[in-house]
Amino acid sequence: MESALKNGNWVRLLGLVLLAVVLSGCVSTPGTSFEPVSSVNLDDQLASGQLQQKAKTLYVLLDASSSVADKYQGAGFSGSPAPTEFAVEKEILRQLNQNLPAGLELTAALRSFGSLSCNDWQYTRLLYGPAAYRKSGFEEGLARAECASGVTPIARAIRAAAGDLQSTPAPIALLILSDGEDPLGDPVAAMKDLVAQYGDKLCVYTVAVSGDATDAATLAQIAEAAKCGASFTAADIASGASMANFVKAMLLTEVGDSDGDGVPNSQDLCPDTPAGVPVDEKGCPRDSDGDGVTDDKDKCPQTPEGIRVNEYGCWVGGSVLFDFDKTDIRPDALPLLNEVVDILKEHESTRLEIQGHTDSVGPQGYNLKLSQRRAEVVREYLIAHGISPDRLIAKGYGESDPIASNDTPEGRARNRRVIFVPVE
Repeated sequence: MESALKNGNWVRLLGLVLLAVVLSGCVSTPGTSFEPVSSVNLDDQLASGQLQQKAKTLYVLLDASSSVADKYQGAGFSGSPAPTEFAVEKEILRQLNQNLPAGLELTAALRSFGSLSCNDWQYTRLLYGPAAYRKSGFEEGLARAECASGVTPIARAIRAAAGDLQSTPAPIALLILSDGEDPLGDPVAAMKDLVAQYGDKLCVYTVAVSGDATDAATLAQIAEAAKCGASFTAADIASGASMANFVKAMLLTEVGDSDGDGVPNSQDLCPDTPAGVPVDEKGCPRDSDGDGVTDDKDKCPQTPEGIRVNEYGCWVGGSVLFDFDKTDIRPDALPLLNEVVDILKEHESTRLEIQGHTDSVGPQGYNLKLSQRRAEVVREYLIAHGISPDRLIAKGYGESDPIASNDTPEGRARNRRVIFVPVE
């Protein structure tokens, strides 16, 4: 140091130190105390032959980049302080480690990816294995992932896995926990290369800890690149029972299909689905329109993606209200109508039935015609703002479907309305 100062290099030395601190980007994640989750003992099922081991290697890629330092926004995994995505990743692996049956003859490995100081200034590093699986050894490897920093090089980690897996027995279950970001490469292409190398010996499973739909879609594409596997969110495996089912899906085979939904118990995350309910590849009730309401409860199964729905899966964007015995569009209805125009332009395949309604004042026949005129006025407004006529059906229902009491002025005002219902 004295020599550096004498040579006038102290400024440069100080600058390098400061630069290292700035570039490290290491996110120190305070320990989160998670609410306890009960484990499901799978050892007895394995010992009795009800479960059989299908994978001989469990290979885990853990996202330790700065992007997973964001606060976790999904369901489950509540704790104090509020956990980051990185903390949730580690909690998932801790629970996974606790749920693995002692009777498994398994090779395991844990590799993190990120960059800068939290990853020993590497893009990816081995934390454990590949070695014969030991709970304590895996736990020690997980403890080495102390923080998250740098970019998210998923593709590099997948390519590093190609070398690690050369010495491991097949079948292989490869698990990736991440938010799905990768600004440095193409993780889907990297996975396709890995699948080309290992073929049907490799099954890929991903767990998305981010609430971002685009990032989750990237992880789903990574899983879909393999001939077997599945994509999950952290919320999918937040309970003890769902974690046990997750372990089964990756590593074990269970004879039978207890709920008769066509998904084997070993892959079924919802093993108690009622008979006749359509399910997805995870054995859980299907949600075809992605509105958060499963098909068996969805009374409006064609709802466009991204719009607000009620508990029945129907559009709750609001009603166009009318004055008594009028068909004029009021100024306060324009924001809603313009929102409908925007949604229809964004979802060009969506068709609407524009339903007109009235209160109960006056003859039923007159009210039926009045409701039809109201529906047609709204349809004409949408057409005038660029929506194709063949996507819009105007239908009047008269006074037959009130949503409030017709015995009060306030209730009658709510019943004089036009609503929008997506149709096939």
